[in-house]
Amino acid sequence: RTASSHLNTQHRIIRITRIFLFSQLSKIQDNKKMQPTNSMLIRFTFLLVLLCCIVSFYSSVMACDCDYKSGGCIIVKPAAPGNACHCVYEGYWTCHGEVVGCGDDHYSDYCNNPDKTVYSCLNGGGDCGGYKRD
Repeated sequence: RTASSHLNTQHRIIRITRIFLFSQLSKIQDNKKMQPTNSMLIRFTFLLVLLCCIVSFYSSVMACDCDYKSGGCIIVKPAAPGNACHCVYEGYWTCHGEVVGCGDDHYSDYCNNPDKTVYSCLNGGGDCGGYKRD
């Protein structure tokens, strides 16, 4: 799966949860006799916190990270399998990583099992200047 399909899955989860939450709120508003109770508010809050935890966990699992090392960026946290890490030099000796779809077929093994090597970095197509040159 590519990074965009993971984002689509994340957006679907958010959309489904929003639909559920809004349907629950509309039921409360439609029934004039029914007043919101503490248990309803607790359930609503629980669902909202659960949604935030799911999105946060999903984002952290999918994330990759890069650091600056003399000359450019290196991968310090590889992307999830099926993705690549695109290292970006931000300036002031700082880099960050962005999960992207796999690039060149030449690096397909590094797409299936990304690691911290220069080859995984090259697969992401970003700044890989921090790796030692032989």
